[in-house]
Amino acid sequence: MTTSTRQPNDGVAKVHIDLDYAREDYILLRDAFEGERAMKERASSYIIALDSQTNDANAFAAYVERGEYLLVVSQTVEALRGLAFRKQPVISAPDDSAIAEWLKRVDGDRQTVVDLARKLLTERLLMGRSALFLDFPTADEIDEDDDLSVAEAMEKGFAPLLSVVPTESIVNWVEKSGRLVYVAIHERVTGFDHLTMDEEVEEHIRVLKLDAQGVYIQQIWVAEGAERDTQLGGKHNRKFNGTSISGAAGYALKTEIVPTLNGEPLDYIPIYFATEGGYPDVAKSPMLDLARKARDYFRKSCEINHAEHLVMLPTPYAIGFSESELEELDEIGPGTRWSSTNESAKVGFLESDGTGIGVVHKSLDRIEKQLSSLGARILAPASDLAPESGIALSIRAASENASLTDAVQDVERVIKQVLRIVEQFYELAPGSVSFKMNRDFVSSRLGANEVKALHDMLIAGSISYETFIANLKAGEIVDQDVSADDERERIETDGAGLGAGFGE
Repeated sequence: MTTSTRQPNDGVAKVHIDLDYAREDYILLRDAFEGERAMKERASSYIIALDSQTNDANAFAAYVERGEYLLVVSQTVEALRGLAFRKQPVISAPDDSAIAEWLKRVDGDRQTVVDLARKLLTERLLMGRSALFLDFPTADEIDEDDDLSVAEAMEKGFAPLLSVVPTESIVNWVEKSGRLVYVAIHERVTGFDHLTMDEEVEEHIRVLKLDAQGVYIQQIWVAEGAERDTQLGGKHNRKFNGTSISGAAGYALKTEIVPTLNGEPLDYIPIYFATEGGYPDVAKSPMLDLARKARDYFRKSCEINHAEHLVMLPTPYAIGFSESELEELDEIGPGTRWSSTNESAKVGFLESDGTGIGVVHKSLDRIEKQLSSLGARILAPASDLAPESGIALSIRAASENASLTDAVQDVERVIKQVLRIVEQFYELAPGSVSFKMNRDFVSSRLGANEVKALHDMLIAGSISYETFIANLKAGEIVDQDVSADDERERIETDGAGLGAGFGE
């Protein structure tokens, strides 16, 4: 490990032009996913203030507070993720091996490889791009101790570590001839001073690059004025902030290391992108159109609820009153009388019938339908949906799950890439560990009538017992890893007679 002099270099803080262009979309996606509180906290970016509210922060705050934000983005992402993990990924690794233990703590703490896959898929569905960073210890760190258990190696940071990197934290990247040669990741490391009881935050940029000889090196560039120490190559206290780089005076190189794999430096950057083709480029989020429509709904709801608020509160008026009489009209309600010496004076209430509000309501209804067509069917009550045949449901489900299929394929590919490298670290043959995610997003569970029909065919001798069990497995009645012989043995063990149709 080498530590250089603090050489300022503002170039590491440069933001890729594509990321800069997508910044507003990314902020919207994050807020839309977080929900109503986040949208209202950043309301000035999403809600157009009325003329009377331009210089009245309280009036604008009340206007925004009356608005309603629908949680369609988070619910859609969570629903799609739920479909993907309706069945757990199938993982195999050599029994009692170091890599089997590593799969239970891939981040060096408590995240399993399945936890990481779930997090990676969530990021991919929401942002359109997600990345997995594989970090290695340095050779001199490993030499400190030769005889460590897997758990001890993880505790000391002498094992590979996996991190999901938020999309907008990857602030810059460079490819040459299709090869990734430079990546800059903006991070904030949060610590806690137990003496002062203060939280300490260090902002830095982690640079991953290939040097002139094609060797992978890792650097930490610290924002000027930062004091907190940062550990490299071992167990990191990482917290990606997911925001743009702050206006620091500059960045200075603090630490540089050469990560190794089994004592040898790498000739590639071990960060993998869950995007189409695995490229680091910014990709359009499948949730972006949905987030924009949810924002439009939020805007319209502010307008409608503000208008209804005004309609609900009729305004009193007084005509023909003298100035002194008007000054006394400071109360209204039971027990209060307005009077004037002018016999022609009149009092009453200005009240709107709210006719114009109906037009805005229609606009809101139109946005709801657009949200529904974009995949947020949670907006449409079940009673309003026309019955669909099984074929129609399957066609619709196939269309709606196209984005999910792509995302699952991207995530699975990235995790497999990482596993091939970790196999080398633990000196295993390629393919020793397998990882396969679920592709069966739509439940095909057989109904009671279908099961009865299959059973009747079995009893009548129209199908074999093996075919009967195969259909029950396809219909999610019997576990996939249970064979016909296994099921027959279970039935016999339970003391249930199989009957004439069960192979007699």
